[in-house]
Amino acid sequence: MIGPMLSGRSDIAECIAEAGMEVAIIPKDEKITVLPEYSYLGDLETHDGRSFESLRGVNTTIGGLALMATAEEQLLGLKMDLVRYIAHTTVHEFAHGIQNLCFTAEDHSEWNAFYDSALQDNLYPETYLMSNTREFFAVFSTAYFEVYSWDSLSNSRDQIEDDHPAIFEFLDEVYGGAELSPESKRLTPQ
Repeated sequence: MIGPMLSGRSDIAECIAEAGMEVAIIPKDEKITVLPEYSYLGDLETHDGRSFESLRGVNTTIGGLALMATAEEQLLGLKMDLVRYIAHTTVHEFAHGIQNLCFTAEDHSEWNAFYDSALQDNLYPETYLMSNTREFFAVFSTAYFEVYSWDSLSNSRDQIEDDHPAIFEFLDEVYGGAELSPESKRLTPQ
């Protein structure tokens, strides 16, 4: 899933490689805190009040190390309670890495303007998408790759292009038009 996300932009792939970003896999039926890199998260909460132990993916920089974690059950396409698309968490967390590590100052400024405009227009009120500019990018990225499953945002590139042409153009440039395989976009068993 990560390879296809990078297939449209060799410079983004080089940026991620240069940053030395590592991917950790959260074992099925285990909490993220079983991973040594995330053991310190046990008593902490996310910006929206969820326990870190409940997460099935995260993207952080710890002591200069860029690290992403994603769930084994998602990579294997097994049933999950909330996330229905196989690639959802992986795409979401990797999008955070791209924004954190590879955006230029101009990219951040442009994306922040999209977010500020959405706030001003009261788009998608009280949704996770609108939590902050980071989630705005990660959630729109999952929709761009058609593995989105929450809130009221469309799960279609065509619909994003129709509803938010400037955002679509920005995402299309960031990802170079890359697409995921149909298998990655498959729904998990219900």
